[in-house]
Amino acid sequence: MNSSTNVQSSPTRTVHDVVTGRKIDGVIFRPLTAGQAYLGAGTEYYVLRLTMFPRTRYFVKRNKDSMLTYTVYAKRFRDGDITQFDEPVGAAYLNPELKSHLEIKFPLLGRSVFMNLFPSEEV
Repeated sequence: MNSSTNVQSSPTRTVHDVVTGRKIDGVIFRPLTAGQAYLGAGTEYYVLRLTMFPRTRYFVKRNKDSMLTYTVYAKRFRDGDITQFDEPVGAAYLNPELKSHLEIKFPLLGRSVFMNLFPSEEV
């Protein structure tokens, strides 16, 4: 007897588009693709890749004391089940005007990028 079962597996990560553009009255005008962010299943931080720095990964983690603010780190360390971050390079926050994006600021670049909170795909 030959039986087949269609098992649907859960995604291992979600992919979020990152764009740059001008923010005016809660709308991003002239959005240009700036990279992607990935949220792994069961993780509490995003891995951010920008197209202008293709070999560099950044890590976006929500601050413990806030529901609206995040810190962008350049380094991640893993020791078993414990993940730690170091070298903050930017900040992000949920802007009340932008209900669908997280605004990520890099002071050194003097620019913001916007990460879509809704995944573009699941892989």
